[in-house]
Amino acid sequence: MQAHIGRWTISIEREPFTTDTLTDKYDALSLVWDATLSRLGFDRAYANLFSGLQKRGILDTLPDDATIFDAGIGTGALCYALATQHAGSLDIHGLDISREMLNQAEENLAQLGHEATLRTGDANNLPYQPEQFDWVMTAHMLEHLDDPYRGLCELARVTKRGGIVMVITTRTSLIGNYIDWQWRLNRIEENTLVRWMANVGLTGIQPVRFSNPMWSNWMSMIYIGTKR
Repeated sequence: MQAHIGRWTISIEREPFTTDTLTDKYDALSLVWDATLSRLGFDRAYANLFSGLQKRGILDTLPDDATIFDAGIGTGALCYALATQHAGSLDIHGLDISREMLNQAEENLAQLGHEATLRTGDANNLPYQPEQFDWVMTAHMLEHLDDPYRGLCELARVTKRGGIVMVITTRTSLIGNYIDWQWRLNRIEENTLVRWMANVGLTGIQPVRFSNPMWSNWMSMIYIGTKR
């Protein structure tokens, strides 16, 4: 932001959290993160999301032994919701900067009988082979990156041809603005994200809304595309 006073130009820029600071914050929140998501209704929102995708036939594109990757998996809430809707086995992989979050994700997914391959790492340099996964997803992670477009390129790179990429981002709203202020996000406008998804080789890009709880719809937006 810039302001001009006489011959002076004053520039103010908000510094994003460093990776180390962000890791420490998520490590500290790991034991209460599931309770926080539940209080905000995201456990129900994710369950309703995948239930809706199942009814629309989108989950039918997954093979019985589908390979899944969640970038910024946190405590595994998104994978947990997907696993409850998919009848076949899932080969789940997840990456996060917080080791403590990954420990919680491992416990949560084990409750469903899924052993997940989890690792810490950088979403801008994913430690996976090209076209490795059938379904790639991320929730509220890209906005934490200094270069979210590069992160999206990486998500597309590791997705198989014909595979699905699902991105959940923070909406522009009063609640979204509060989250932005609290976490110093690198916000991505809807038109920008849809254009980026097309640029990285995704087609049939569909904006999807959370059905309920209502405030999850106010906070977030979902975008789904197929890798050509």
